[in-house]
Amino acid sequence: MLSIRPGKALGNDIDRTHLRVPVVGGHSGATIVPLYSQAQPPIQADEATLASPVHRVQFGGDEIVASKQGAGSATTCMAYAGFRFIKAVLAGLRAEDVIEEAFVYLPGIEGGREMAEELGVEYFAVRTEREMLEVAIQELRTNIATGLAFIA
Repeated sequence: MLSIRPGKALGNDIDRTHLRVPVVGGHSGATIVPLYSQAQPPIQADEATLASPVHRVQFGGDEIVASKQGAGSATTCMAYAGFRFIKAVLAGLRAEDVIEEAFVYLPGIEGGREMAEELGVEYFAVRTEREMLEVAIQELRTNIATGLAFIA
């Protein structure tokens, strides 16, 4: 979950402590795609207004690493993501309605093989916005190849 400051630029008064913006994609830079069109509550903002928050979401981890003066990574962010995922799995096991974004092996899901062929990558988060896909997919191809080479 991420939040942005409320104000006239967003076109409505939003309590940023309750704003939910799904984020999908990879782990770094432009592969991280915030889905502002799916924000809850909905926000009204143009591309110029969202440019700064999008950059902060995509490169905020760099700020954390810089604040540690090279002595670590943004592990808190990864731990929180893991916590949220496990919490969602447990809620699902209790038959609660849960929607979470996940990076998946596309050929392993219904209709995924066609998506993998269209996108040119086998791993991706399914809920995406087309505006940022092209850049994200290029970086994801490199990241996936690096990961698979490491495993081999």
